[in-house]
This record gives sequence, structure tokens and C-alpha cells, in this order.
Amino acid sequence: MSATVDSAGNFGPTLNFAPQKDFIPWQQLTRYSTAGGRGGGEHPFQVVDVSNGQYPRRIKIVAGVVNSTVPRIGGSDLDSLPVPTIDLPSGSTRQIYLKVTVSNGGDVTGVEVEALSSAPSDTLNLGYQAIASVTTNNSITAINQYVKNSLGHRRCRASDHVFWAL
Repeated sequence: MSATVDSAGNFGPTLNFAPQKDFIPWQQLTRYSTAGGRGGGEHPFQVVDVSNGQYPRRIKIVAGVVNSTVPRIGGSDLDSLPVPTIDLPSGSTRQIYLKVTVSNGGDVTGVEVEALSSAPSDTLNLGYQAIASVTTNNSITAINQYVKNSLGHRRCRASDHVFWAL
């Protein structure tokens, strides 16, 4: 802490804070942009068509967090550049899941985004949360969004994984 005097002669303290190592900026939790020509704000875990009517049918997932962990696609954080994407097959509906890996003590150790054709089962160390479904033909014809917030996670009992909006 230090003291300052402004141009009018007013005396006041100045607090200097060092940034926290685990601090997540609000911009990472709630991204607002007009990316993809959508013209409105994006929300955490929003599934966005970035294929521009071209092949392959490609989506991105807007960054969010699960217990302060940013999910990854193919080894890249959702908030990294270039933005990681998922290519989808034609003529299908895929569920977009967060696959949360937890330690034996229940701490989140990693989060991946996966596009799957069927619902996976939770285990002791893996919990799944559907965030959207995407239907394709020659292009992406529908995106049904289930989650619009960053999430908290806790494992209860042997393999019951509970998620809630932050």
C-alpha cells in the first residue's frame, strides 16, 4: 500500500494488488463477441457453427470452466488461438459432452469436449455432462443448446457426478 496526492491536493491510499495465480478473468467466464456473424453475445459452452456452409461440418465451443478448469479439444484449451474445432459427420446427430476426469479424491484433473453418437456412462473417475446436440445433413441443420453457464462439479458416492451452473 502507498499514499498518493492528486492534483487537487487530496490525500488517499493506493492499494497495489498482485494478480492471483488461479484468478479467472470474467471475460473467460462470459465471452461477449460478434464472432461467427451471430451479432449477439456468446455464452459459456455455446456451440457455434464455424463451417460457413462448407465441408467439413465444423463447430467450436465457446470457453467456459468446470471447477476453474478450461476444457480442451484435441489437447488445446477452448480459449486458445487458433480456436480448436470439432468436425462432424454428415447425416447424424451428435451429443456434445464435457468429459470430466476426477482423481480418486474427487478433484477435477481434466475436462475434454467430445462429440458422441450415444450417451456414455459415468464411472468413478469420469463424469459426462451433455452441453448440446448438433444435427447435420449436407450442413449443420440444428444446434440444441442445453448448457449456458460455466459449471461446478462434485462426485457423490461411487460414480454419481453432479453438475450445477455457476
